[in-house]
Amino acid sequence: MKKLILLALSIITLAACEGDRGPMGPPGQDGLIGTTIEFQVNFGNQNQYLYDFAANGIEVFEDEAILVYHSLDSEVENNNVSVWTPLPRTFYFDDGRELAYTYNHTFYDVEIMLGGSVNLNNLAPEFYQNQWFRIVIIPSARLEDPFVNTSSYQALKTSIEAQGLQLKEIN
Repeated sequence: MKKLILLALSIITLAACEGDRGPMGPPGQDGLIGTTIEFQVNFGNQNQYLYDFAANGIEVFEDEAILVYHSLDSEVENNNVSVWTPLPRTFYFDDGRELAYTYNHTFYDVEIMLGGSVNLNNLAPEFYQNQWFRIVIIPSARLEDPFVNTSSYQALKTSIEAQGLQLKEIN
């Protein structure tokens, strides 16, 4: 019995011991979870209605996702608030034609394109001039969280901030 008590006390004593702490790690960016880049695009015949955004100085890793949002200034009149809608985004016209904003990306760039059944050369300027986009680079694991809403940029930002995190904005 004495050996059993001695063994139990030895285990408790050894379990309570602590060693030296290791060196401090590099400082991180507390609370930052992703990056947002906002920019304006003028599409046209000269660039084949395609814009190639090469993210200089922005790193995208294999475990990250890229989301692209589009805003039309005319969506909210007399207000400083823009509505940011995720791509792909399609507009349907009364005559049955359609216009789509789409994108694809690699680790190095994001291409935003205009397409559809509409003749792009006859398109009204409000659909191809002074178009605002936001690219969001975010860890893919965050998008698996059921509480992260990507239906609009505002919804994404709100759901990220509700977790005590924020998106780093680059203009």
